[in-house]
Amino acid sequence: MNTPEPASQYVAPRDEPLQYPGRRPNSDFVLSAGDVCRIVYEENSGSTLAGGRVWQPSESRLASLDDFLDANQVAPIAERYPVLAYGSNPVPGQLISKFGDAAVVPVVFGRITGWDTVYNLISNWGYAFAELMQEDEDVVVTTTGITFLDAEQLSQMAKTEANYHLAHFPDDVVLESGEQLRGSDNGLYVFAGFRKTWVPEDYEGPVPIEEVPAEGRSRIPMTQRQTLQRVVEAFDLRASGIHTAEALVDRLRAEAGDDDSPGRLKFEIKQAVEGDPTSRPALADRLKLVPDHLCVATSGDTSG
Repeated sequence: MNTPEPASQYVAPRDEPLQYPGRRPNSDFVLSAGDVCRIVYEENSGSTLAGGRVWQPSESRLASLDDFLDANQVAPIAERYPVLAYGSNPVPGQLISKFGDAAVVPVVFGRITGWDTVYNLISNWGYAFAELMQEDEDVVVTTTGITFLDAEQLSQMAKTEANYHLAHFPDDVVLESGEQLRGSDNGLYVFAGFRKTWVPEDYEGPVPIEEVPAEGRSRIPMTQRQTLQRVVEAFDLRASGIHTAEALVDRLRAEAGDDDSPGRLKFEIKQAVEGDPTSRPALADRLKLVPDHLCVATSGDTSG
């Protein structure tokens, strides 16, 4: 039996910023009303997402993914939008914080070639957030997530992604199920950052995220805590009474809720990154954007 587990085991980085990007399940799953239900692939399923099976408690059996979604009275896979989730969005707790306790969201994992997941700066929630960076072709991100969102969820997700524009992802993703999601205009999407990406002094490029392992990296990755400590030093925040990563998180979160000066420090850091000639161009400047974040012309296509 593939018994569901509580999503509370996977805490939202919104609640624990220093844990960003957050612990996520190690295999494909469906977030279903507070439970993490694993997707399994039977030998005769053809190794496709449509052949995935999910434990259906009401019937005490493994049901097809679409049957499971139908039993929960939500949209099937073919009517959902596959959106690359390379930061915290594969974390069940983070999805609940965005969609609510009753959310039903399939999440699968795959590999993209020629891209890495790096840190950018900085969120009201207190963490350095993720960005995708195009790299040499031998870099392969091994834990890229894809959330399959219905239209309402896609709209809500766009509202929560203040630093990103919805865009078409140009490359293919090879899923753990064995199939391939086609990039470009074939119905694969990504939230692409519209701000420049930070490059620390004496570093050869943006900082890879240690918790998102990749093959073939040329730069040393860092944890969230290490990155924020580097921010303290790089932006001389000790002069403002900020000496540690924890203190930086506390200040950012406090200022986000301050009506008199909301996000002042965050704004100053972002302005410094924008004005630094070593910062990398924004990903959104190089991808084809979806107008107004929401005008997706076709539903998600998971075939081929």
